[in-house]
Amino acid sequence: MFRSPFLIFLGTAFLLRIFSFFPSVINHDESTYIVIADALLRGQTYWVDVIDIKPLGIFLIYAALLKIGGGSIFLLRLFTAVWVAGTGYFLYRAAKAWQADENAARASGVLYIFMCSLFTFYGVSPNTELYYTLFNALALWLILAFPQRIWGALGAGLCLGAGFMIKYTVAFDALAMGLMLIWLFWQAKASFFRLFLQGMLMIAAFLVVPLLVYWTYRNWGLEQVFLHYTFGVGGAYPAELSVGNRALFLLDFLLRFLPITLAFAWGLYWRAKPWILACIWAVCVLVAINVQGKPFGHYFIQMMLPVAWLAGTFYARDLPKPRWIAPLFQLRNGAIVLSLLFLVNLFLQKKDYLDKPDHARETANYLRPLLLPDDRIYLGNYHQIVYHLLSQESPTPYVHRSLIWEKRHRAVLRISLSQELARIQKINPRFVVFQPELPDEPAAKAFLYRYREIKKIRDKAVVYERRPW
Repeated sequence: MFRSPFLIFLGTAFLLRIFSFFPSVINHDESTYIVIADALLRGQTYWVDVIDIKPLGIFLIYAALLKIGGGSIFLLRLFTAVWVAGTGYFLYRAAKAWQADENAARASGVLYIFMCSLFTFYGVSPNTELYYTLFNALALWLILAFPQRIWGALGAGLCLGAGFMIKYTVAFDALAMGLMLIWLFWQAKASFFRLFLQGMLMIAAFLVVPLLVYWTYRNWGLEQVFLHYTFGVGGAYPAELSVGNRALFLLDFLLRFLPITLAFAWGLYWRAKPWILACIWAVCVLVAINVQGKPFGHYFIQMMLPVAWLAGTFYARDLPKPRWIAPLFQLRNGAIVLSLLFLVNLFLQKKDYLDKPDHARETANYLRPLLLPDDRIYLGNYHQIVYHLLSQESPTPYVHRSLIWEKRHRAVLRISLSQELARIQKINPRFVVFQPELPDEPAAKAFLYRYREIKKIRDKAVVYERRPW
């Protein structure tokens, strides 16, 4: 096992993430991916029958994983761990292609897996960033291993284009890798024509997947829908972070992963071989994070690849190290420290994910025997994962609960709450579920007038049934 880097990465990802496989829901975004993926598997059309503000890619990935895993949430999370291990593996391959030191390359892959597997909203909860970083790592390997090969540029461009259709901020990773390619050609004193050709091939390949999706929607007569959700909706959200808050957001990331941050800084100080490329990438990603204007921790998963890449060089045999840290590099001491870290992480994740009551699953278990074959449910501002657990369709195309119940989303998407609730009312769901604190909206109270409360579940959910009149 210790001779196979991929098995090392796979074992690390499983050990660090295993207790996160069990809960029905960790965050609402993942639940949305699952419910919309279910809709796609039923033949519904994204941005028409079901709507979210993310690109199509993540929902296609989830649809494939649900199909393979028979709809199991446990297997979805297990597949995510395999995906994370694969990302670490391709980062290792990229580092190995650029620097000969095996220890540094393996450390880079392991450090990435640690970074995205310790904190709930920095990677344990599956999100788009966990999925497109695999394509970024694969593209990096292709660029570093085959910088002057035609298929290297084509493969990297295709990977980045696929990542772009998972989240549009991958455009900044593509920019970084384009700059890396220029730097590599400059270092090798290669011809400008060859660089120009490689760059054009990479750009052309990058456009293949987005244009294929556009062509598909255009073929359906839905090109305006594609253009609206691709270019119109995202730009309509205002930035919500001041300069000071942006600095605190970055500082939180750096301090949260302080040992890795220090290893990254050590690589910068000694100008370890990938420092210039890692810095180009990190700066581009910082711009991408700040463009989004929200302080969501999972945005920094995009930053973990360049940080882990350079931080891994701390473990290179030929890089000078402080004397006081030398004992940790002895096999026995290092094994003890790693074992303690694994045990502490398992203990904390068990408390967070296994010991807490799964009230969403309890809600589904309560409703399941009450539902008749033609009954519909509406989950209001409650966890949308219950649709999946009960094999139900969402009665509203706006699956993520915040799209209806948060004013900023309604303003951008031009949703009328009263009209949308009236449309749901025409579907006549037999059961509706809300959180105990109802939204402060007159339309919500009017909607619930036709329902009576029948069950409260752990002060987290209230189940209502349609009145007989």
